[in-house]
Amino acid sequence: MTTNTTDAKILHSELSFAIVGACFDVHNELGRFAREKQYADALEERFRGGGLRYVREFRLGDSGNVVDFLVEEKIILELKTVRFLTTSYFRQIQNYLQQARMDLGLLVNFSDALLQPRRIVRISDPIRSHSQSAS
Repeated sequence: MTTNTTDAKILHSELSFAIVGACFDVHNELGRFAREKQYADALEERFRGGGLRYVREFRLGDSGNVVDFLVEEKIILELKTVRFLTTSYFRQIQNYLQQARMDLGLLVNFSDALLQPRRIVRISDPIRSHSQSAS
């Protein structure tokens, strides 16, 4: 008898594992009291060294919204250095995912004593998808 099995698919598992691993490396190197730009600079070095394609400070259309990293045109990575994450940060990522029509975002707060990257999956919009299929 097998336990702990699921039929659920983990989105971009290998890529998200590589990104999260880089985040842990950077957090271990810089600690939790650096600035967001320092974490982003260090992550950029890791991405370049690991051969990952990325765009830093990617602008989402004409909205004025800028994501910290777009990695391999598949995952939005948003970095924070705050005391704690509020629902507004999760809504921000969800908004980015909706705008970019992407399925997965990672939210990482480097100020946590123990790094806990959060995976945010785009919520499908039943109204929008229904109106698109009707046309």
